[in-house]
Amino acid sequence: MEQEDYAQARIKFDEALRIYRQRHNQREESRVLLNLGVIEQRQGNYDEALAHFKLSLEAAKTTQNVDVQIAAGEGIGVALTGKRDFVAALQALDESHALAKEMKDQTRQTEMVWRTAEIHYEMRDYARSSELAQTALDLARTAHLPKLTYLATTTLGQSYAAQN
Repeated sequence: MEQEDYAQARIKFDEALRIYRQRHNQREESRVLLNLGVIEQRQGNYDEALAHFKLSLEAAKTTQNVDVQIAAGEGIGVALTGKRDFVAALQALDESHALAKEMKDQTRQTEMVWRTAEIHYEMRDYARSSELAQTALDLARTAHLPKLTYLATTTLGQSYAAQN
């Protein structure tokens, strides 16, 4: 998947999904469904991505796999953003953000704030996007998260540029 060979990744994930379903391992099934959702999302197949993320979220809730719940919620938010359903996307990210706060997961909290800034940017609410991107940047710097520092800085710059 990380090499962007999505066809091959799909074959392997489908095989893993079949095995985990045969063994009734819903915890691992939730992870595989999450990865299948990511494959679809990266290719712009938002309906398929959404279906996988929702199945992943269900399985993660059943097995109390909070990390996958947070990630699946984020995936749902990203897929809904791709479909331009911003209200539902913000709701999905808010739910994942609340779980990340509950778990005291700084990385996931920062991701959710940055993703929310991205949605506001897509909604052309550049002032709110800037505010959220700055918050994400501050969180990323505090937690020493270089990738999220870069992403939040980029969103902040885009939001500022859009405001002239």
